[in-house]
Amino acid sequence: MTDSHKRIRKNCICISILLLAGAGLVLYLVLSGYEPSGGDIWGHLYKSQEMYESLKKGNVFPLFSPYWYNGIQLFRYWGPLSYYIMAGLMFLTGGDLLLAYRLLAFVIFVVGGLPWILWGIHENRRVLGTFFGLLWFFMPEHIRIYFTAGNLPQMVTTMLVPYAIWFLWLYVRKKNNCAAVGLFVCMTLMSFTHLMVTAIMGVSAFLYLLIDQIWNKNTRRKIFALIYMICGILTAGIWVIPSLKGGLVTSESGDGSVMSTLIYPLTTSLNPFKRLSAGNDSFYFGLAAVIIAIAGILLARGGKKAGFVFLLIMLACTTPAAYRILVKLPFSQLFWMTRFAPMIYGFFFSACLEWVRLKKKYCVLLAALLCVDSISCMNLDFYSVATSDETKMEMQQLTELTDQRTAVIDKSSYGSYPSYGISGSSHTMYTYGWAWQGAETGDNIVLLNEALDRKYYRFLFDRAVELGADTVLIRKSDLEKQDITISDIEQDAAASGYSMVQEMTTAYTYKRETPENFGTVTGYYGLAIGKYANEMTLLYPAFVAGSSDVIEDYSVEELSRYDTLFLTGFEYRNQSKAEAILTDVAAAGTRVVIDSTHVPANKSNKQEMFLGVFAQQIHFDERYPVLSYQNSEIRSDDFAEEDRDFSTAYITGTDTEIGTFQMGNQKLTFLGMKDDLPNVYFLGLNLMYEVVSRKDAALVDILNDVLGISNEQLPDRELVPITIAYKEDGLSIDVDADFDQETGVNTSIAAQDIFTSDQEISEQMNLLVVHERHTEISFVYPMFVPGIIITISGFICFILCICMDVRDRRKHIV
Repeated sequence: MTDSHKRIRKNCICISILLLAGAGLVLYLVLSGYEPSGGDIWGHLYKSQEMYESLKKGNVFPLFSPYWYNGIQLFRYWGPLSYYIMAGLMFLTGGDLLLAYRLLAFVIFVVGGLPWILWGIHENRRVLGTFFGLLWFFMPEHIRIYFTAGNLPQMVTTMLVPYAIWFLWLYVRKKNNCAAVGLFVCMTLMSFTHLMVTAIMGVSAFLYLLIDQIWNKNTRRKIFALIYMICGILTAGIWVIPSLKGGLVTSESGDGSVMSTLIYPLTTSLNPFKRLSAGNDSFYFGLAAVIIAIAGILLARGGKKAGFVFLLIMLACTTPAAYRILVKLPFSQLFWMTRFAPMIYGFFFSACLEWVRLKKKYCVLLAALLCVDSISCMNLDFYSVATSDETKMEMQQLTELTDQRTAVIDKSSYGSYPSYGISGSSHTMYTYGWAWQGAETGDNIVLLNEALDRKYYRFLFDRAVELGADTVLIRKSDLEKQDITISDIEQDAAASGYSMVQEMTTAYTYKRETPENFGTVTGYYGLAIGKYANEMTLLYPAFVAGSSDVIEDYSVEELSRYDTLFLTGFEYRNQSKAEAILTDVAAAGTRVVIDSTHVPANKSNKQEMFLGVFAQQIHFDERYPVLSYQNSEIRSDDFAEEDRDFSTAYITGTDTEIGTFQMGNQKLTFLGMKDDLPNVYFLGLNLMYEVVSRKDAALVDILNDVLGISNEQLPDRELVPITIAYKEDGLSIDVDADFDQETGVNTSIAAQDIFTSDQEISEQMNLLVVHERHTEISFVYPMFVPGIIITISGFICFILCICMDVRDRRKHIV
């Protein structure tokens, strides 16, 4: 046997070991009946099933699904590649979703492990490369991503990261120009999988190359490598550009609130015993890797140290001390440090493979340390996050009661299963879903959850009607935390036509008798405009929040349709024009109430003044002073604990003092009017905030008088039967009753920017309103032209860079 045949035989043995190990993993999952596991997994499996069903119909990129969040663009904000992979596996399994999920473990195990074997073959370190290939799937953070988080796109990126690092190494270290193509393709595929992780891969590569520059001076190739990676991302522009407009930007913002939950002290991330006691979702990086990295820094040759140094620096960045710095950096939304773990592991493995002078006996010690550290990761049951049979049964019962759509008000306590159990297995429409940040009705959902937390059930059930939910489920555990009785809830439910029809083990189900499919025609009594408008509607459901915070965006005619206009945290472009609009609205008979605590500061003099009334800052401790209102003295309750040190404002400049209070020898005003502005009321002391926060009965009475609308009042809602037909490229809506075409019918379908129609359509509370008896709506790919321009530009830039790279290389050789 020739040397060439021997090498091929050894290579085949290494790859066969990987394949057999992957097959063993899948065999275990199948024989043990291992169910989908992880906090997010059922949401991702639902999207996988949607992709599979769309592909069966010949629709290669489904633009719209009606089942989540009153309608959502499922694959606009979540990269489609991982769902294409799952759909492909479902084709192999004849549509068996659970078997496809188990086969996915084989794909990720083998595909993710293969680059390490290829690397070992390239460096003639087959045994170590095969060991890393087998271990890659079982690294602590990887196993948590797969079985505890259940984040399908992240799972797929863990198998792409080794290829990106391998091609980067081949291109920079081995000067293999062909590797540039692999690097480009890897970044394109990763962009179509998880955009944030792709960005993190780019940041990781930059930092690694920067560290490597200390020992290996090759600036030109490193810059070109980064350019190829950027070109790969740009080439995915057809999907990336639409994804950056809307949900994804909001969901992964850099405000630090999410970052802070992904920060761990070293006593947690390097403590192998705490990992077992703290729970399966605790971040454990791996003590063995840190020990080996320190040894590598001390003992390896300089040119091979970059991966070890990178590991220690990035690990330090996962600590609370580093968080204080990271959160203040530009693009801090990229520094979700635990998400760097696959890249850290990858560059660490590459450093070990580059450490060619490490003797075999020490390689065995290295492997033993990593094995011992990762052996608990092979106990898949420890990482399992299973769904209870009780939850599955309750979701099945709920779908049987539902005609059009259901709302599960559970604050995600059921986990992700309802997103599949309701919409996937039963094809029932769902007001919620999983990952609300991509939903057009995200604000509506937040308000429903706020209503549950603050016990505003009157608002909750009314808005459930607006969202088209004929059934509403509320968990018993949420009610047990509140000082409220079932009879109180039933009274609020009955006001919107709901009654309790089933008491489940863990929840109550309420139902309203409705047409099979229905929309609503609604008459709101009041309009709230401004930053805090949504919050006030919790207490006053007869009000609707305006679509804009800017006064000039409304016409006098539009505002005059309402009995009362409440302004809180509003804005204007031109103060004089805004004041003129409101003066005309008041003259037309609409009551205008201005929350003077939140008026914009005048641009010229920086004073908080509107319509000649000024907001003057004042400070209270524990509670308001005694308030005088209509010859009565009002004593309010204490402020909430977090508001005991309360800064607010009283008002000056009014002619008529309706509400006052005493501060020392001064009589100050919190409610007043001007003689030349009848029907305009100025309200101070942030009274609406306090009332919404604490439901102080005495203060509620004051606001009811000022607004002219009771907090018990609901909007007038009329249910209208409609017929909706969904197609691959659009939908049609028929209104099966007479209605006012100017007002239109709210269809309860989430309004989308991909909807186009020859008939008149509009939007109210993020929901689609139709104005004709028959409406045809087509779906258009979002931002197609700019997306395809970026894609073509990225590919052209890649080709140009390749040509420059090859030309410069030839010049160098000559």
